[in-house]
Amino acid sequence: MMNIDTALQINTFFTWQSVKPEQLIGTTAIVIDVLRATTSINAALANGAKTVIPCLDPEEAQKHKELQQSVILCGEINGYCIKGFDIGNSPLEYTKESIGNKTLALSTSNGTKALQAAVSADHILAGCINNAAATADSALAKGKDINIIASGTLGEISYDDILAAGIIINELLWLCPYYRLNDASLIAQTIAENTTDITEGLLLSEHGKLLKELSFLKDIEYAAKLNSCPTVAVYKDCSLTIE
Repeated sequence: MMNIDTALQINTFFTWQSVKPEQLIGTTAIVIDVLRATTSINAALANGAKTVIPCLDPEEAQKHKELQQSVILCGEINGYCIKGFDIGNSPLEYTKESIGNKTLALSTSNGTKALQAAVSADHILAGCINNAAATADSALAKGKDINIIASGTLGEISYDDILAAGIIINELLWLCPYYRLNDASLIAQTIAENTTDITEGLLLSEHGKLLKELSFLKDIEYAAKLNSCPTVAVYKDCSLTIE
């Protein structure tokens, strides 16, 4: 049995802006933007995308397109597909027919920025509800402290990301009950344990309500499908691929 004094730590951060690079050194980071960037990234890779390049803004994505014309431009501003881009940020758009064997340059309001903010970690995983169990298994195998980074929305806490963090934490604790949790992790875990309907839980969030108003309810329902995706997107060398 593991000694509690030597147990690994799970820290949760409620926005990517609250994380200092030095806090991630020597750890595994799990970045979450459940509505919708990390959900869409995993959907794209599961459906055959070659790689996904997270970009800070549309201009950075356009530069990748200039260097390689076959790159598919993807992303959103205020929930909608960026003007002139090929695909938005809906996981339902990332079909085998649209992105199979393609390189995607993705720019979103929160998630792609959060991924780039995690570069000082030893390992970076893109987590969501769809791949919660697979993400937990992969993170546990790294044998390092885990920092879960909820992307948030424009610097503000997002209930949807905290709920997803709690679901992944519960998957980690099911695999290994000896993790120590910081207070933010305890909050996320408590929210997850008290959520009986994940779709309804996501719809409680401000971002969930906004997406519903923008007619993206099906995206929320997709994002709520627990452990429907067996793959884990890994961020390394400025791009995301399947582990």
